[in-house]
Amino acid sequence: MSEPVLIRGMGLAGCLLGHALEARGIPVHIVDAAWLGAASPKAAGLMNPLAGRALKPAPEWDTFHTQARHSYRHLERKLERSFLFERTYWTLFRNPEEAAQWRGLLNDPERSCFLDQSVQNNATPLPLQDGCGGMAVVGGSQVHIAKLLDASRSYWTQKGCFETASLAPEAIQALPDGRWQWAKRSYRAVVCCGGAMDHNTPWWAFLGIRPNAGERLMLKLEEPRMPEAAEPPQGWPWVVRKAGLLAPMHLHTGQAPEDGDVATEQVQRNRVWWLGSANRWDTMDHHPTEAGRAQLHRMAKGMLRGAFGVLEHSVGIRATMPDRRPVVGPHPRLPNLWCFNGLGTKGSLWGPWHAEALAHALQQQIAAPGSGGATAVAEGPIPAQETPYRAPRPGAAPRLLEACLPARFWP
Repeated sequence: MSEPVLIRGMGLAGCLLGHALEARGIPVHIVDAAWLGAASPKAAGLMNPLAGRALKPAPEWDTFHTQARHSYRHLERKLERSFLFERTYWTLFRNPEEAAQWRGLLNDPERSCFLDQSVQNNATPLPLQDGCGGMAVVGGSQVHIAKLLDASRSYWTQKGCFETASLAPEAIQALPDGRWQWAKRSYRAVVCCGGAMDHNTPWWAFLGIRPNAGERLMLKLEEPRMPEAAEPPQGWPWVVRKAGLLAPMHLHTGQAPEDGDVATEQVQRNRVWWLGSANRWDTMDHHPTEAGRAQLHRMAKGMLRGAFGVLEHSVGIRATMPDRRPVVGPHPRLPNLWCFNGLGTKGSLWGPWHAEALAHALQQQIAAPGSGGATAVAEGPIPAQETPYRAPRPGAAPRLLEACLPARFWP
């Protein structure tokens, strides 16, 4: 097939889909608006097997984490960069009652397999507020999404299939034969991966996407000196969890630190830490707020005994679905127009599996003679936002649902 698939938006969803399509021999053309509020470049990329206040195991953790590890390791080889790191999630107990709750989880076989009591409070030498103790959640990982996006952007720019541009829906024209046209080029299909920017796009407004602005701080900590031999080969292996999350991270070089007492060369030479997050719903304002900064400072002081410097305060706006599940599939009326959105806070975990499933469906759809890309074509209006999603019919194409998939497709 000579005509590429046009991917509109290159956050994590668009990036993973582009690589998954390329692996199937399908050319891509990726256009990204470089929106300052994009969430993916600012995300921590955490994959924690026990998350949320209920500490429930992530749905189908084995399936999604296995696929995520496979995909990210493949991309490390393809792009010759390191993105994926093993992480132990150290939870600091806020009070004795929470400590007792966690100890009770050791009797639950669904959770106990991820808990390690042998890791003691002093196992992480960070200056933590650990007066009530803590417990380690093992088996998780972290992908440095910003590094993955940067490497992918450079890779596709060199191939001539990436550009930075604002791609409004009205600029893309549907052709009578089911193809699409933009800037005098034709495409076999268009996949919208615009994240929160698609919440009011005419094509996808019926989905009910909710923007969620998450504020984060990038910190430089006063860490204890450790001998070089004690430094793990993949970097600092701990993510600390209490009221917020504290994760090791890289800060883009060339960014000026916010506080004058932290020199730029220190940012480049030493590790920094991601602290998040303070959330605001239903806003597309990507400017940090004083209220968010104050909340994040309280989180930091509740987790750390030592001093810290603020290197950056920024906002990433996620696309969140009402039921917190991804939404993937063809437009119900427009042929060869697809959506990949709503990965939310579990994007690094869910993204690779869904990208592979969507790439497989696109491959099948493109290969089908005379395919229009959607089962219901040009019949009736776009569903209203309140219309409930229907489960796919057995045997319906594209058949992307498997037993583990926490998403919905239509029709």
